[in-house]
Amino acid sequence: MNISIITASFPVDALTYEEVEQLAAAAQQADGKDYSTPLHLYAAQQSDMQGFYVLAYDDDADKLVAVAAALDDVGFHTFDWSLVVDPLYRNIGVGTAMVDAMQQALAMRQSAGDLAVVVEGASFGRALVEKNGYTYSFSEATFEAVPMLCETNAVTLRPYADDEAALIELYADAFGDTADESQQLIDYNLQREGTTIWLAESNGQLVGTVTTTVLNNERWITAFATKRELRGQGFGRAILQHVKHDAALASNDVVLLDVETENVKALAVYEKAGFTKTAQLDYFAK
Repeated sequence: MNISIITASFPVDALTYEEVEQLAAAAQQADGKDYSTPLHLYAAQQSDMQGFYVLAYDDDADKLVAVAAALDDVGFHTFDWSLVVDPLYRNIGVGTAMVDAMQQALAMRQSAGDLAVVVEGASFGRALVEKNGYTYSFSEATFEAVPMLCETNAVTLRPYADDEAALIELYADAFGDTADESQQLIDYNLQREGTTIWLAESNGQLVGTVTTTVLNNERWITAFATKRELRGQGFGRAILQHVKHDAALASNDVVLLDVETENVKALAVYEKAGFTKTAQLDYFAK
């Protein structure tokens, strides 16, 4: 058996996308796990996404047998990556070769850091990354809600307009980001296609912020925060309801967000706003 490994940067061509999609479907049928999100299928054909695939082909069968997907989703030059191997090609060294190829590809791109991502309960993937020196760090759950028309009088959402100082203060308070990290995030989201930074106000007072990105008609929520002194007053739920309302007006299919599973307070806010957990990804670091 002769295995060839190549790298393809995003956006990938239609044939490569189809091959990855088919491999993800075959692995899902065997494992009972949805690999489409960790393989970044939603981003693979987007020209503004900083990501790439490492692809392994069985030359004799002319078949894609493994894929590793890496994405810098926040513009910090750090990559989250995941790996799927065809069930018929596991435990014969293909996975280890793919991890090595991914490390080489990250080094060539001068990555500032990386996290290996494993679908919750995917025993093969977890064993593989742990075998290669990665240890468990944290988990993120994906929550989703149905877009619907909601009462939106509690808060007003307006697009970012030279609100740099206020946002940096909010990000520092909510996420512990430095001023430089916050500025990077603001700059990245301002130039990202389909992305809007929103400032949430009530009676003319800034109460929070949320960023939304529409990809494949799905509305993703990121960088969601409320001012510390105003928490517990319902502003977080009101912001989420507003996003669901806007998604309904735009005929988006679904509203989605990721949250660390240890953030119990945030989980409660999302559940009260009508979001339900649909998946979980486990992150591993060296």
